[in-house]
Amino acid sequence: MTCPLRVLVVEDHAPFRGIICKLLQQRMDVRIVGEAADGLDAVRQAEALRPDVVILDIGLPVLNGLDVAGQLRRRVPNAKVMFLTVESSLDVVEQAFSVGVESGRAINASSPPTIPSTGACAIMRCIAS
Repeated sequence: MTCPLRVLVVEDHAPFRGIICKLLQQRMDVRIVGEAADGLDAVRQAEALRPDVVILDIGLPVLNGLDVAGQLRRRVPNAKVMFLTVESSLDVVEQAFSVGVESGRAINASSPPTIPSTGACAIMRCIAS
């Protein structure tokens, strides 16, 4: 049996962060090692916990997700960074990939019932790769 992937979930909206964590906790091959609600805490936790995957919102308080991703590339280079966000602007998506985000999924915030299923599918594809 392989070791479970260690995942840090970074999302400022607590209910959505809870959904992400609940979905991931159902998998035997994933272990949530931390949760953060702002960018500065995300960087601190990533440095301390050394996760395999960081699931990252772009619109974070204190330090935005793009800046977090750039810092993680330098400070925790082995971690895969995936963004999961309501932001769908092409410019923002291009910036995310330019700072080293491995994959991403823009979700439709106007359709809350689809958020858990579309977000979960995107997360699982990132983790599987």
